[in-house]
Amino acid sequence: PPPPFFLTTARLPKCYAVRFGLWGAADYRDGKPPAPAAAPPGQQLLCPTCQEPLPSESLKVLAEDALDLYSRCFHPQSLAAPAQQEGSQGAAKEVVVTKLTGESVSVSLEGLKTVGDLRAALAKKTGVEPGRQRLMTAGRSAFPLNPSALLSDCHAALAPGASLQLVVLMCSFASSSSQPQQPSKSIRFDLTWGYPEAGRDDLDCTCFAYAANGKYRCCVDFCNREQLDGALKHSGDCEESRDPQSASGRQSVWISLARLPSDVMHLFFALSAARSQSLAAFPWSRVCVRDATSPEQQLAEYAIDRAEKARAIVMCSMHRSAWQADLWDVLALGEPSGGSVRDYSVMKHTCERVITSVTTSPC
Repeated sequence: PPPPFFLTTARLPKCYAVRFGLWGAADYRDGKPPAPAAAPPGQQLLCPTCQEPLPSESLKVLAEDALDLYSRCFHPQSLAAPAQQEGSQGAAKEVVVTKLTGESVSVSLEGLKTVGDLRAALAKKTGVEPGRQRLMTAGRSAFPLNPSALLSDCHAALAPGASLQLVVLMCSFASSSSQPQQPSKSIRFDLTWGYPEAGRDDLDCTCFAYAANGKYRCCVDFCNREQLDGALKHSGDCEESRDPQSASGRQSVWISLARLPSDVMHLFFALSAARSQSLAAFPWSRVCVRDATSPEQQLAEYAIDRAEKARAIVMCSMHRSAWQADLWDVLALGEPSGGSVRDYSVMKHTCERVITSVTTSPC
């Protein structure tokens, strides 16, 4: 059956929606349109798997969407009219690409034939190398990974009015891999910063952990240095931070991939000012990803020359693949936020917004 993407609009428990999607497809192949169960008069129908309520209005929407999609999939001639209508509108002449920070750029499609051509044109506009670009639309990969793929085959991503989101990939790795350039079972995130020219203030590094549904799990920081049975550890101030003559500070977070609970899907790494009301006074901030057992092996680096007038910044994030548990993507964010070690509410909101904006499926 086709992927039941339409089921997410029905406000139903996912387990019921997926089961109905599969059953509906099988029934309709035999000429029988899908029809969800109806509740007895005066009673609430419950999902047989999770026992959550099944609203009657949502069931109606589900049935209508399912019938429409399955009729199109199993009777392709029904697609002819929409295809002609789409063609009459013409193709987009340019595409608008938005970063997670909200900054947008326009890229002309004139003379571009392949996905590789588009990535190269976008690199000139943003400075992001083609191999590090992840282009998303509606929470999914917008284009094939193959740079030779033709843009003419990417109708949905390049339709008039379509919007693309640019996510910058720092690195990807498999925690179970034995390849030389892959990390061991433990990795380290070093977050460093330059001290203000006038006066001295510190930044605090915090790592937030979230489950697959975006539910907050825990965090480690300067005061709370270990969580999840040692899977997350915070260094506190490193040696250069304690040196009064040093021009920079550093704090690190260690992640034991082998001990990290399987339900932890997202990790975010943020810097927040201890006393300053703005990060603009700090000349630079940087995050380095290293193999914890071989710190000289740097996997990736991302730097910001001078942060915006915000009190905190979410530097990067790490996401587990929903399809293969040992695959991880590390994304550069540079997302301005607010709050401090005394109040994480704004930073948590920033992390949760990013979770809804990105996906770990490869582009």
